[in-house]
Amino acid sequence: MPYRSPSHCRGTGRLLIHSKPTVLTSSRNASYCFPMKSFSQIIEMWPTAEVFGADIGIAGHLARKWKARNTLPSRHWNTVVEKARERGIDVSLHILADVAERRQAA
Repeated sequence: MPYRSPSHCRGTGRLLIHSKPTVLTSSRNASYCFPMKSFSQIIEMWPTAEVFGADIGIAGHLARKWKARNTLPSRHWNTVVEKARERGIDVSLHILADVAERRQAA
């Protein structure tokens, strides 16, 4: 389920705000968009937490802990963005910062 910018989202029937990071999902040939709200959602974009961990150079069990705790240390953000791009997943530093800001506000 690759991340896309709001301008790529279809099937919502509403105007989307470009400052909100979104994820594009497909179900029965229909696309739906919703704002990314957690680091767990970002990690879920990879086939497994173990694959995510291998991509960014950490152990699989640590990636599972990050997913469960909804955390992603900022020192790994550049690597996450780079590896996401290699997999065709649209994750940017802006998206990660937005998720971190939402997490702190909660």
